[in-house]
Amino acid sequence: MGSLLLLLAAAALSVGSGRAAPPTAPASLSVTVPATNFASGAALGQTVAWCGSGETAENRSPQSDPLAQSAIRVFYAYPADVPDRFPTLADAIVSDVAAIDAWWQGQDATRRLRWDLYPFPGCSGGAASLDLGVVPLSRPSASYATNSGFERVSAEIAAHLGSAEKALVFFDGLVIDPRICGVSDQAPRNGGPYGMSIVALRSSCWVDVGAGDGTARVAIHELVHNLGAVPSKAPNRCGDASLGGHVCDGARDLMFPYVSAAMRLDNAILDVDRNDYYGHSGDWWDVQDSAWLVHLPLRSLLVTVSGTGSVTSSPSLVSCPGTCAAMVESDLAITLTAAAASGAEFYGWKGACSGDGTCRQSMTRDVSVLATFGPPRPTLTVRVVGRGRVTSAPAGLRCPGTCAAKYPSGTDVSLAAKPAKGWRFSRWSSPYGSRSGCGVALTVDRTVSATFVRAPR
Repeated sequence: MGSLLLLLAAAALSVGSGRAAPPTAPASLSVTVPATNFASGAALGQTVAWCGSGETAENRSPQSDPLAQSAIRVFYAYPADVPDRFPTLADAIVSDVAAIDAWWQGQDATRRLRWDLYPFPGCSGGAASLDLGVVPLSRPSASYATNSGFERVSAEIAAHLGSAEKALVFFDGLVIDPRICGVSDQAPRNGGPYGMSIVALRSSCWVDVGAGDGTARVAIHELVHNLGAVPSKAPNRCGDASLGGHVCDGARDLMFPYVSAAMRLDNAILDVDRNDYYGHSGDWWDVQDSAWLVHLPLRSLLVTVSGTGSVTSSPSLVSCPGTCAAMVESDLAITLTAAAASGAEFYGWKGACSGDGTCRQSMTRDVSVLATFGPPRPTLTVRVVGRGRVTSAPAGLRCPGTCAAKYPSGTDVSLAAKPAKGWRFSRWSSPYGSRSGCGVALTVDRTVSATFVRAPR
């Protein structure tokens, strides 16, 4: 594993190097989230009761977030010879998650951590709906209090983790050095086995699960490591190579390498002066751009379907006939696709979209669209022979060459021909017109030819 958070001691502690950094991988898509405000009513230290029950290591389904495969999952893990304390720690872990989110919103109101949530019946949402997992580890505690102990924990957690998911693990076992508060890889674009942040609950650090203070600060410190802090180009990155991944420009910075009882979560700052790892103006990685952060505020997406057809979206946010809606994070790029029912036809979009192709939107604002379907419309096709132009009333056709348009059945379409310079109109294809004009009563598909010839010199 990579960066460690250490108990502040009189003498500096040496930090061992961890495994190699994970390979670069494409960032996960930005996705939609439920309309839940974690920070509302979740003050630091406030107890939040978990809405769930039972213990499982697997991801509960259905999920509140349709794209929760790129979310942050939270686990409680305990060695084989350690009693399961999950029944007494579940509310405390959830309370720390709520405190972390309240603190984060105080640092940056435009972002929120993308936690994995589950719609428990009767739950008001927020941190109380956390999809909290439990992993009984296969080895006794002594097996994890070794140089490879954190890797062993990670391997067992990763077996229950999707490739684009990150994990925050509350580990209830011994570690090789009791002064190590937590450990994490630095993996800004990776989930799965590299997306691991571990909090040591049996360390000699300031362990106060549920108080929204010491343990919560360790947890968010390790998680921000995994989101990509602190890049090597950060100007205040600690000069001591053994403290890589930390900043040394102030003890209140969240990514300071040591923690003590005086360093409360509510005193922590997410990047002092915003010049190292968050919200900076440099050309190195910025945690603010992480795919595991939700962009706020949430935007409203409203889709109305008129007629017999349906609309789906990518990412999977809405799927409807009738009317459907979703709260979507800011800046998310979505594509809406309309599909007519059997015996019907898609007429087109109105509102934020137009035309009859796919509808693409960037959710920089609230978006409302109407998709209209109806009976199949006959097509009028015009072929121009020679050089000239044909237009229609009602509008829809304007061509040299070949062009086509659909009209409601029974529409009378008038066509007008205009020759190019040096050409004259010759004839319409019989029986649709004469030299004076062409009128088509459109009840089925029709094709009309307009012939132009060179004018005499």
